[in-house]
Amino acid sequence: MRKIIVFIPDTIGSFEFLEAAKIFHLPLLLLIKEKWFKELQPLSWDYLIINDFEDIKNVALSIQEFLSKKSSENKVWDCIAFSESNIELIGYLNTYFVTEGLNQNQAELFRDKYLMKLKAKSLGLSTPLFAPYKERNAFFKELQKVCHSKQKQFAFLIKPRKGWACQGIEKFFSIEEAEKYTQTLESPNDYLFEEFLEADLFHVGGLVTHGKTVLSVVIKYDPPPFELGRSRPEHSVVYTINQNSEEAFYLKNTHDTLVKGFGLKEGFTFIEFFKESNGLVSLCEAAARHSALSVPKLYEIVTKKNFFKEYARALSTRLAGAMPVYYSLKKETCIYAGFIHFAALPGKLIKVDSIDRFNQPEIVYKSQPNDLSGLIFKDFSFKNTIGQIFIKTKTESRCQSLLQTYCREFKYQTTPLEET
Repeated sequence: MRKIIVFIPDTIGSFEFLEAAKIFHLPLLLLIKEKWFKELQPLSWDYLIINDFEDIKNVALSIQEFLSKKSSENKVWDCIAFSESNIELIGYLNTYFVTEGLNQNQAELFRDKYLMKLKAKSLGLSTPLFAPYKERNAFFKELQKVCHSKQKQFAFLIKPRKGWACQGIEKFFSIEEAEKYTQTLESPNDYLFEEFLEADLFHVGGLVTHGKTVLSVVIKYDPPPFELGRSRPEHSVVYTINQNSEEAFYLKNTHDTLVKGFGLKEGFTFIEFFKESNGLVSLCEAAARHSALSVPKLYEIVTKKNFFKEYARALSTRLAGAMPVYYSLKKETCIYAGFIHFAALPGKLIKVDSIDRFNQPEIVYKSQPNDLSGLIFKDFSFKNTIGQIFIKTKTESRCQSLLQTYCREFKYQTTPLEET
């Protein structure tokens, strides 16, 4: 029987994965949106053009019909995707075809911010105070007690339960303000109320195979992505910490506890943790996808391994029934990497300096659109990038010093739009 892996190439890393999939002769069936079709030419695998991924039952039926026409000996062995937007579809397909991948419940744990926090608490992990919309009054009373005992400002977040990363999150300082906001929501029950923590934000990005993490990297944000484009500067600094430190080991172990508890067998992880000034670590959110904002480039700089290509290798060993390959970061080769993501605030005209004048030897990659002068961004999203700089250094202090310098010296002007 020929085992088929259904793959949705829809995001960063797909091309690198497919490049390695050719080398390892992975038997893929690609589900492609029409806009991706030309970019993937020439194709080495069977494919289906699927433009409506929301209709998950019809997607499953289309795959079944296609494979039955090809050969009755074809069996869907696994279904994979790298984007958070397809987690629910992948969960359904893996259940529909009874594959060895995620089942529907596990997919929900990585998608629904309420369910993932309930599961984390059952595993003995700390979380911020949280509650669904219907339990918001009890949440407010408990939060007032917590803020009083900790002598901190009353503040909380309202976030989409199934939102992608930090998209759609709003911060509030009063119950009245929040109630007015929820009245504008089409479906308030699809939102989560969560305590706002003044804390450092870390994330662990991992590669999981055979139910175990074989490769992972710990990075830190400054400022957290949630603050980007709001009350803080219009840039996000992301850098790796000492991968051999006690802090990194603790975060990686906590990450592995979640991976095991959530039941992830194969794929990428993107798990974020808060660390408060008292040292308490709690779960921010977990996702079974790769990292956004070009963070996988940092992974590759530090580990010298491309996560997408290594995932193709992991799938090939699983298909062959072989044991997984494990990786380790040697202390003597420990390096630091970081990057700055410069973004423009919405509703403004911008004029940007060139980043070409930054030419320190530690810079390994930089990118900037050719002409940004006079552009208008109507909303805040990762699409409003106006520059990126990646660096690699031998010491943590040098890494952070360079990043701070670039933040301080990168110049651009913004002009508010005239009201019409």
